[in-house]
Amino acid sequence: MEIPEIKNVDLRFSERAQQRWDNLIKPLGSLGLLEEMVARICAITGNDMPTVNKKRILVFAADHGIVQEGVSAYPQDVTGQMVRGFLSGQAAISVLARKEEIDLKIIDMGIANSFSHKNLIKIHINNGTRNFLKEPAMTFEEMNEAFQAGVRFAREAKVEGIELLAGGDMGIGNTTAASAIYCALFGLDPELVTGKGAGLDENGRVHKVEVIRSALAKWNMKIGDAQKILQHFGGFEIAALTGLYIGAASEKIPVVMDGYICTAAAALAIALSSKSKEYMFFAHSSAENGYQVVLKNLNVRPILNLEMRLGEGTGAALAMFILDSAVNLFRKMPTFEQAEVSRKKE
Repeated sequence: MEIPEIKNVDLRFSERAQQRWDNLIKPLGSLGLLEEMVARICAITGNDMPTVNKKRILVFAADHGIVQEGVSAYPQDVTGQMVRGFLSGQAAISVLARKEEIDLKIIDMGIANSFSHKNLIKIHINNGTRNFLKEPAMTFEEMNEAFQAGVRFAREAKVEGIELLAGGDMGIGNTTAASAIYCALFGLDPELVTGKGAGLDENGRVHKVEVIRSALAKWNMKIGDAQKILQHFGGFEIAALTGLYIGAASEKIPVVMDGYICTAAAALAIALSSKSKEYMFFAHSSAENGYQVVLKNLNVRPILNLEMRLGEGTGAALAMFILDSAVNLFRKMPTFEQAEVSRKKE
C-alpha cells in the first residue's frame, strides 16, 4: 500500500501555547489535560490560535465473514438495519452529531445486504469480508482500495475546511476482527482482549476466544506486520479507518479515535507510520474487555471514561465537544494583564 508522507508536529507551537495558558487568568496548570490537548492541537495545525469549529465524523460500515463461526449474538442483517437508523437520524451517533453540530457522513464499505439511499456514500468493495478462519478476510487489492478510500476522505475533509475529524464503525462481527488484530499486532493471547461484544454470554465469549486463537495459529504471521494483519483479520471499515487516520495526519488534521474498533485501526495506522500517533486523540476508555491492555500497549491516555462500548463514533463525538470547549477557553480567556488581575505573589 502507498502510505502518505507524515511530518512530525511542530513543537514550537505547543511550547507557545503552554506559555499562553500560563498567562491566562487561572492558577498554573489548573485546567489540567485540557491545556495539554490544546497545546497538541496548536502543534498539529501549526497555528497559535486554532479553531475546531468545523467537525466531521465518518461512520464506515461493513460486514465480516467471521460471523459464520457464531461469534456474534446478532445476525449479520443488523449491520444494514443500523445503517438505516443512522441515515434516519434515530441512532445514538445521529442524535449526538446533530446536537453538537458535527457533520456526519455514513459510508457503505461492504454491507452484505447493500441498499441505496440519497445520503449513503457507497464505496461497497464487496458483500462483506471472507471468513478469516478459512482464508484471508480481504485480498490485497480489496484492502488497498478500502485503505485508499479512507485517505481520500481525509484529503476531502482538508479541502472542505474540516478542523477536527473522527471515524466511527458499524459491522456485526467487528469486535472479533479487532481482537484478532490486537493479538497479532502486540503478541497477545485472545483471552486478554476478547469481550462479549454486542451481547454474547460467557459461553459465547469463550467460543469467540477459541475462534480467534485458531485463526492466529492458522496464519502464524510475524508480530506487528500491519499490512498482513489488516488483510487477514480486518474489515473494509477497519481498513478505511486506518487510511482515514493516516490521511488526517498527512493533512495535519487533529483526529479523534472512538473506541474498541477504531483503536484497532489506530494501532494499525501507528504500526504503518509511527508519526501518525502525534495527530491522534483517544476519545474514551471503552468498557469492552481488554481495552485497558490495548491502551497500555499503545501508551495512550483517553479523554473520557464513561464505561461506554456502543461504537458508531459516539465516544468520539463526546470527546470532540471536550476538545472544542478546551480550544474555546484557550482563545477567549484573557491574560492577567488584559483582565487587570493580580498574579500570584512570589
